[in-house]
Amino acid sequence: MTPRDLALEALSFITAAPAGTPVLISSAKPQMLRRIASDLTAALQLIYSQAPSIYRGRIGMVLDAPRTITVNVTNKSTAISTEDDYPEGATIRIEGDDVLNEVASDTLMLPYSGGTGTKAATVWSDSFVLPSSVSRVDGSVLINERRLLNPKRSRAALVAGRQAGAEGGEPRFYWVEPFFTGGPAANQKTSLRLRLFPMPSHSGTVGMEVRYKAPKITPADFGNDEEDPNTPLLVPEDYIESVVRPIFLINWSNGPWYRREEGNHKSLEGDAQKAMAILQSYELQQDSGVMRIIPYG
Repeated sequence: MTPRDLALEALSFITAAPAGTPVLISSAKPQMLRRIASDLTAALQLIYSQAPSIYRGRIGMVLDAPRTITVNVTNKSTAISTEDDYPEGATIRIEGDDVLNEVASDTLMLPYSGGTGTKAATVWSDSFVLPSSVSRVDGSVLINERRLLNPKRSRAALVAGRQAGAEGGEPRFYWVEPFFTGGPAANQKTSLRLRLFPMPSHSGTVGMEVRYKAPKITPADFGNDEEDPNTPLLVPEDYIESVVRPIFLINWSNGPWYRREEGNHKSLEGDAQKAMAILQSYELQQDSGVMRIIPYG
């Protein structure tokens, strides 16, 4: 069941067409579709608040060993260009400048103090941009699925470690920091970045438990009369019919277009109450909840 399926069911409650006539997305006024999207988003957000463990999952990323790339830099400038790939926010050391720098969106954190020109640089795999669907890291972070990393609230571990002369090795700490996508310009959205320290000295993997954001549904997620975008609801499949659908429909039934029929509305209320009971039961059993494994990177 997709957002489009739920939208069509909602429209069926207000359509006075003869029985057997298919309900069409195009038959709805724009304000109706906006209300349906809002009610479905509200249902997903309610599920998120009542049973946040439903939105938990695991993602994994690849750690590369330190590697050499070629960069173009200018003295006393933070601008950098390269045809090589690098992890966004990664630690970098550029030939001609002994300082450990960071690079993101072709911008250095600190101005380059060496001479202008084409230089060799070492880049570490110590920074990962988390998927935009993730709201936070919400549990254990493991290196190679065997060593648990210690969480830190900020980059204080990095500062202390560098002051002590530590650089590469096997990561022991992690922290999550927000950053501006594309730089700190006006109207830029913030994303999350996972940082590791010490910087990895060899290749491997890092896996973590995360909390996903409750999806925000828009009319575009309903598609049109011919095509369904199949927008995911990020809820275990067996909870869409039993939880998402009843809570959404009770929201919709309180709207201005719903043709209220007492028997029908009582049935929706009963289904919504059962859905809330399921949510409470799910949260009590969160340690054995459904876990989605999503490869990343």
